[in-house]
Amino acid sequence: MNQLSAVFCTMELRDFTIALYDISEYAYLIVGCYALWKSIQTGKHKWLACFLLVVGVIRTVSIFLADDGINTMYLYHLIGLLELVFAYTVYQKKIQRWWLPIVAFLVGCYVLNSLFRVSLFGANNIGWALVQFVILLFSFSYLFVLYRDGKETNLGRSAFFYFNAGFMIYASGSFFVNLLSSEIVSESTNGFFNNAWIIEACVALARLSFFIIGLQFVKHER
Repeated sequence: MNQLSAVFCTMELRDFTIALYDISEYAYLIVGCYALWKSIQTGKHKWLACFLLVVGVIRTVSIFLADDGINTMYLYHLIGLLELVFAYTVYQKKIQRWWLPIVAFLVGCYVLNSLFRVSLFGANNIGWALVQFVILLFSFSYLFVLYRDGKETNLGRSAFFYFNAGFMIYASGSFFVNLLSSEIVSESTNGFFNNAWIIEACVALARLSFFIIGLQFVKHER
């Protein structure tokens, strides 16, 4: 009876994990549509809207393909690359200029890693972890410039401050999940699935929530 209960609870947790992760994937497209609407209204943060829409479409497609039993890991290789490129585009006017050659070098390394070191149909955990680590550095770089220049006096109403918080929260969680994933998988695949992907879904929803909050403070161009 105890074994049966344990199996039942495990299945419930797995179903919950799948549902939560699917919600986080669909949410990108929903928030992306809202960001596009705000961008059209105000003329601001077009790259953030593009990032959410493009990644949202790919993530939504991946869910439908995965439901049909099709391997979609190659799409996440693409998403990882887009995360880095779009994040830099969003941050480029907020951080130091010397980041551009570093990002260009990392893009090349990421592509070579995806094509030659790991299979396009396998998980690119190290590449994804590196991308999130760099985005985390973007976040700290933005805060450094922000406090160094002292131009922003009301952070509570600063749209980009909330965008940065969203990027930082997701990058922190996703970095450690993917960095440790190989060791976790080797110990227990079910444990990895139930724990790592719950964390991944939660930090994704947290990022999108901060994006929504930030969009509320976007003002019209003058």
